[in-house]
Amino acid sequence: MTKIIFFKLKIATKLLIAIKKPKIVAITGSVGKTSTKRVVAEVLKSKYNVLYQEKSYNTQTGLPLSVFGLESPSNPRNPITWLKVFVKMIPKFFNYPYDVLVLEMGADHPGEIDYLTKLVKPDIGIVIAAHKVHTELFKTLDAIFKEKSILAYRAKKAVINIDEQNLREGLYPKLNNPVSYGQNSSADFRIDNVCRSGTGTLSFDLDSDGRKASINSTTISKEQLLAYSAAAAVGSILEIPLDKIKTSLEKMEPSKGRMSVFAGKNNSLIVDDSYNASPKAVVAGLNNIYEMKGRKIAILGSMNELGDYEEEAHRVVGRACNKLDMLVTVGEPAKKFIASSANKSGLAESKITSFTSPVAAGNFVLENIKKNDIVYIKGSQNRVFNEEAVKILMHNKKDHKHLVRQEEHWMKIKRQQFEDMK
Repeated sequence: MTKIIFFKLKIATKLLIAIKKPKIVAITGSVGKTSTKRVVAEVLKSKYNVLYQEKSYNTQTGLPLSVFGLESPSNPRNPITWLKVFVKMIPKFFNYPYDVLVLEMGADHPGEIDYLTKLVKPDIGIVIAAHKVHTELFKTLDAIFKEKSILAYRAKKAVINIDEQNLREGLYPKLNNPVSYGQNSSADFRIDNVCRSGTGTLSFDLDSDGRKASINSTTISKEQLLAYSAAAAVGSILEIPLDKIKTSLEKMEPSKGRMSVFAGKNNSLIVDDSYNASPKAVVAGLNNIYEMKGRKIAILGSMNELGDYEEEAHRVVGRACNKLDMLVTVGEPAKKFIASSANKSGLAESKITSFTSPVAAGNFVLENIKKNDIVYIKGSQNRVFNEEAVKILMHNKKDHKHLVRQEEHWMKIKRQQFEDMK
C-alpha cells in the first residue's frame, strides 16, 4: 500500500506543479528548517501569495501534502483516510492561488533529498547546516553533508549559510553563482551589530551590497537571525524591496516551541524551546539565556536519533550547563550523560536533579522558582515532550494554545507515556 500511496502522491504533485507553475523555495538542514521556512514565507507574503505548512511536512509523503496545503491523515495506515486525502486534492487543480511554495526537505535516510528535488525541482534551495543528527541511518557527517548538498546543486539558485565551515569551504565554492547569508564578513546578506535589549530581544543591522537596514526584532535567539538573513536573501532574489523585507522581519513572532517567551509563575520568564533538540541547538539556547539578567534554570530532555553519537552529544550539552543556577534533566540519556557531564564541568551536584517525566520536572521547578528567574526548556519530542513542563510553569493558561503538540493525537501518546512512567 505504501508504494501505491507514494506513486499517487508523486504523480499528483508533479501534475499540479506542471499546470500551476509556482516558484519553489526549498529548505534543508540539520537544524532550523521550520523556523527558516516560516520567516522566508512571511517575507515573501509582502509581494506574493505564499503557501507553506507550519508543521514539519518534509518527507516523501509530507512534502506533497505541503504542496497541496493538506494535513496528514489521522490514521496513515488506513487506505480509506488516504482516499479522502486524494479526493481533497482534486479541487486544487482548479483553484490554486499560490505564486510561491516554501517547502522543507528532510533527510532522515539516504536518498531522500534526491527524491524530493526530482519531485518538485526547486527554483531556490536554502542549505542551513549539515550536523551530526539522524546518525542512525547516516553513519558519518560526510554522508549527511553530501545528502544536504544535493539541494544546492539541483536548485536554480542556491542560498548557503556560510557561517557553517563545511558549507563555506566544501559546498559554496563549488556552486554556480550562489548567494550567501550569515554573520560571516563575506556573506552577501550579513547580520551585523547585534545588540540585546533589557528585555532580551535583539536588534541588528542587515547589510547587503552596500545597502543597510536597522531591524528591531522580537526574538531573543541569535540563531534565529540566521533565518532572517536567509529570508532577506530569498526576498531579494524574488525582487522584494529592502524596506518591505525590514517591515516583515520586525513583525515576526517566534514559532511554537522555538525560543518563544512567556510570563511564568512567580514573575519568572519561560523560554520555550521544546519543539525538538540537537546538541548545537541546545548549547545555542543556553548561550542566549546566559546573556539575560536573572537566575538561570534549564529543563533539558534527552535527544533522540543520535545513534553512536548519543553519549558524546549529551556530554557536549552537559559541559555547556556549568553556568546554570539549576539543571533539571528529563529522560535516561539526559540523566546519565548531561547531568554527569555538567557536574564534572563545575556545576554542583546540589544544583542538578533528574526525572523521567516532564510533568515531574515541571512540578519540581515550580516549587523552586523565584521572581526574575529565567527557565529555559528544551528536549526532543518522542519519549520526552518537555512542552508539558512549560505548561506547568506558564502564568497564563490562555498561553497553552501556543505550545507544540497539543492536538489530541499527541495528547493521547503523552497520556500513555506518562502513565507508563508511574
